[in-house]
Amino acid sequence: MTKRTRWMAAQLGQRLKAARLAAGQRQRQVAAAVRVRVATVSAIERGKRLPSVEVLWDLAGSLRVSVADLLPAHDPDDVSDGPTTEEGATP
Repeated sequence: MTKRTRWMAAQLGQRLKAARLAAGQRQRQVAAAVRVRVATVSAIERGKRLPSVEVLWDLAGSLRVSVADLLPAHDPDDVSDGPTTEEGATP
């Protein structure tokens, strides 16, 4: 994972865990609702794995939050993967 991807995974994991705890659910309950292994939910919460779009959608639905609630709002400058071109695209 790149530095930026690690940051995104960590942010998503923290938000997922907070939403799960707010919903009063255990990882095994979320895993069963989404049809994934408990280890998958744990890895996502620890920022070690990014979920597929389908799993992200199902996680949000099972916790009654929006997908946007689980995603970081923006990428701070200090986690960029490197310099960008004049057009703003990463080379």
